[in-house]
Amino acid sequence: MSHEVLEFDVMSSSFEEKAKKDGAETLWDRQKAMKSPCTFGEKGICCRICAMGPCRISPVEGKGAQRGLCGATADTIVARNFARMVAAGTSAPPHHARDIVHVMHMANKDGNYKIKDTKKLMKLAQEWELDTDGKEMDEIAHELA
Repeated sequence: MSHEVLEFDVMSSSFEEKAKKDGAETLWDRQKAMKSPCTFGEKGICCRICAMGPCRISPVEGKGAQRGLCGATADTIVARNFARMVAAGTSAPPHHARDIVHVMHMANKDGNYKIKDTKKLMKLAQEWELDTDGKEMDEIAHELA
């Protein structure tokens, strides 16, 4: 994997320059330090889902193993790996949202949780079409929660 492939915007090169100047390690430094990547893993055709593997499937028909121990083809393994990555990536935001809603529910003037960004709270209330007239910030936060 080349540095050029990883650099996807103008800002990343300025960040890299600053990191070098500050002596901070970057992902490109870590990538250089790694041994050659496993070609099976790089192509997404290494399956580690069950305890019988890992299964490494050849992407070339007629060369090497064409199916894993469970019968999965290279296409199946790539699809499974991608689906698992997507599921892992999308599972965190709802958890964070739940924490935010919990804090909004617990907010009050005299408690440990207080509303600091009232503009953001009012914007959320507007997006959710809540009636905020004559209401305290904590009351609005509770309604949003």
